[in-house]
Amino acid sequence: MKINNLIFIIFILFTPVVTQAQLEAAVWSVGAGLEFNFKSGSFELTTFDHNKSVNATICDKEGNLILFSDGYSIWNGKNELLINGENLIEESNIPIPGAQPVFIPYPNKNGYYLLIYESAISSDHASFNFKDKKVMYAEINVNAGAGRGEVISKNKKIHSDYHSSFTVAGYCNNSYFWLLIDSNDNVNMSVKRDRIFFYKIDENGVNLTPFINDDIDIGNSNGYKFSPNGDKFNFVYQENSGNNLVNAVADFNFTKGEMYNIRQIGSDLYYQNEFSPDSKLFYFFSGVNLIQLNVDYISKNLINKSRQIVHVLESDENNLYPGGDLQIAPDGKIYFYYYDIHDKATKLGRINNPNKSGDSCNVELNLETVNSGYPFLPEFVTSFFRDNQSVILDEIKANAGPDLVLCPKSRGKLGGNSDFNANFHWYLEDYLEDPFSAITTFSTPFNQYTSEILNRTLRVTDGNCWVNFDNIEISISPIPQKLPIDGSWSVCPFVEEVEYWTVKDGNKLQWLVNGGEIASNPSGDRVKINWRETNFDASASVFSTNTYGCISDTSVFPVRINVELITETPKGPNKICIAKSANVEYQIRNTNGSVYEWFPEAGEVVSGQGTNKIAVNWHGAGQHKITVEETSVTIDTICFGESIPLIVEIINDSLDIELQNVSYNLQNNLVINYDSDKLQNHKHSLYLRKQNEFGDVSEMIISDLYDGDVTVTPISNTINSEIISLKVTNSCAEMFLSNQLQTIVLKGFNDEFQNLIKLNWNINQFWENDKIEHEIWHSANGNDGWKMVEKIGSETEFVFQINELSLTHFFRINEINRGKNLESWSNTIKIEVKDELIIPDVFTPNGDGINDEWEIKNIYFHSFQEVRIYNRHGEKVYECKNEFIPWDGKINGEIFQGTYFYQITFSGENIRNGQVTILQ
Repeated sequence: MKINNLIFIIFILFTPVVTQAQLEAAVWSVGAGLEFNFKSGSFELTTFDHNKSVNATICDKEGNLILFSDGYSIWNGKNELLINGENLIEESNIPIPGAQPVFIPYPNKNGYYLLIYESAISSDHASFNFKDKKVMYAEINVNAGAGRGEVISKNKKIHSDYHSSFTVAGYCNNSYFWLLIDSNDNVNMSVKRDRIFFYKIDENGVNLTPFINDDIDIGNSNGYKFSPNGDKFNFVYQENSGNNLVNAVADFNFTKGEMYNIRQIGSDLYYQNEFSPDSKLFYFFSGVNLIQLNVDYISKNLINKSRQIVHVLESDENNLYPGGDLQIAPDGKIYFYYYDIHDKATKLGRINNPNKSGDSCNVELNLETVNSGYPFLPEFVTSFFRDNQSVILDEIKANAGPDLVLCPKSRGKLGGNSDFNANFHWYLEDYLEDPFSAITTFSTPFNQYTSEILNRTLRVTDGNCWVNFDNIEISISPIPQKLPIDGSWSVCPFVEEVEYWTVKDGNKLQWLVNGGEIASNPSGDRVKINWRETNFDASASVFSTNTYGCISDTSVFPVRINVELITETPKGPNKICIAKSANVEYQIRNTNGSVYEWFPEAGEVVSGQGTNKIAVNWHGAGQHKITVEETSVTIDTICFGESIPLIVEIINDSLDIELQNVSYNLQNNLVINYDSDKLQNHKHSLYLRKQNEFGDVSEMIISDLYDGDVTVTPISNTINSEIISLKVTNSCAEMFLSNQLQTIVLKGFNDEFQNLIKLNWNINQFWENDKIEHEIWHSANGNDGWKMVEKIGSETEFVFQINELSLTHFFRINEINRGKNLESWSNTIKIEVKDELIIPDVFTPNGDGINDEWEIKNIYFHSFQEVRIYNRHGEKVYECKNEFIPWDGKINGEIFQGTYFYQITFSGENIRNGQVTILQ
């Protein structure tokens, strides 16, 4: 037996034994001058004889009102304002609507109390938009001032910047308390983490250094509420970066201020909820349904399985959520408001037996009719509603029992002692018969083939708040795998020493026989069996036991004992390519004493005739078959059997493939034409092989219907000439290659100085000895308007004279093989021409053929109208209209060196002026 020292499995649980709850919460101020009073032990609706509509009250242990507060001031039970009892909050602040103050008895200080309350600055009270939220406290001496009472300190800050209101629970007889609240540090939801704070309140007052729990992967959280025992709390948080809101319960270690075991209990968005007095059951309204859950479980699945609807309220379209505000009371019952759609009034209901499961909890309606404008039921320290054990008991120790070693599909006892004065809980709960019993049964998983060690912790608690733990270690040994058996399943009566075998698994084996006897080695991986008389239900069986003593499932191998043998069908290849049809092996199981004769149709046995294993040479393609006859002779019996034939197909799947043509379409996709009579989709695989100019070969499989045409999209924008061929693999994995062809790839560039486009391309090298012609095709946009601009022979260059206004030019080459009557198109290229107007400022008309004329480059791309040239005297010496004609510099047949002035007119009154110089 081991004491568990792991923090994450420590539990704290305070569960009542017997006795009645204290009466500190006996008076509930519910507004309109009314109160719920439980001093007598039963619910009474009476008058609240004080002059304030308050939020918080506290009584002595007999149920007499001591203090009440509205969050601004504090009065005593005589309706007297306490000394210094006003101005609990700063003048600029207000109490937060809906946030209710809570009175706490000062631990170990008789006559002293604390009031925990909230305030904030409201920038927009109507929209509940608050800032500078704070949780504060005040200290009170009820005996000061001759019994009037005095607030001895106030407006002392505990916590700020948070989402949810606080909740408070006390330890056992309220010897100390914990205040739980969240932090609003994680406004940025990408953090996906919340920080949850626990402030301890003891005889030294409020400890302002909290225990912070931040190792939790949750988003913004709120709606916190402690259970009466303080062993767990409920809250709502955001998961998945705030896209989903879920409700959860977490366990709480009261001695350390640590939370653990967070488990989701649903996606119902509820805040009006309550725990049962024993803290095991949880109630909330979801729409019209009053839901009950058992949150004592750790397993989320068990919690969901416990979900029960214990009551359904009536509703209409104006009241879809008729129930709300559940609150436990000193009488051990849970009270709530609901709207009665028939009487059109808000009424009071209650759960009479909240510690009981299902309908036994007894939901009662129509207790009282109340004002629909009433506030929420007041909040109290949750531990006020826990039963307390008045008799001091001996501390109860947890005893989980000795450690266990179990095999799969077995059971073991956990726990060593029980005590009716204590509550027990095993963690984890899976595989346990009763997780809430001191002594329970653990059932191992049904099948398990690997070793595993499981830990279970027993937590024991009693009414004096003793909490103890003990841990047990359960080692689950693996079950051996079920073993396969092989051997002869049809044998002759009284045949001896027939061999059967299984795999070696390293464990102890045990063979069993029905209808015969083991002749040798009953615990080995191979045995020999002597079979007896005719028996159609004989069998050989085996199981194994490992070192842990765990036994595998028993394997049973049926055996038929009869003179008519059922010889099995031969085993071996039934589809064979003709190239591999020699020395093909076939076999059946061997039975001791049997002789086998093989009969291959269209084949011959080349070795092994008479045994259970042979080799065959098959002759020719087609469908053949092979059978085997078995003869077994015992002392007084001859047995015979003939197998069902094995059909064997000899495949001749040779084929030819011819690459007919390769070409490019307008989208520069490679178009391939081929021919192969036997090529079939799903039977053969067709590959495209490409060899680049460096001799590197690449392959890609072609997914096509194999109809003789395929289009391949290029991988990159750069196209180079490649040698193309096709490869086919057949059903026999044989490879066949086609002939080769070369793609025609066109390249070109613009010669700006000569106003030319120069084109060049290659010839399909596999057509070099054929009669070749080339057609040069041109288009201005590459889509339509294609025209053949020239037809040439086998040359591979062409110069295109630019004499059009178009700035873009597209070209293709069609290479024609006249001898084979085939055409192969090149790729399409685009060449862009610059349209910049270049006007020379000097030329030399000296007849040397260089710069002899004044020529304006690219003027054809502009809307030219007229050119005029003037001498220095303003006399026009040259003119051309509508079509530009270069000037040769001559004036009346002569050339005069000097500087001249030009004026070029374009459409739209666009005029260019400048000067040009003639040099000789």
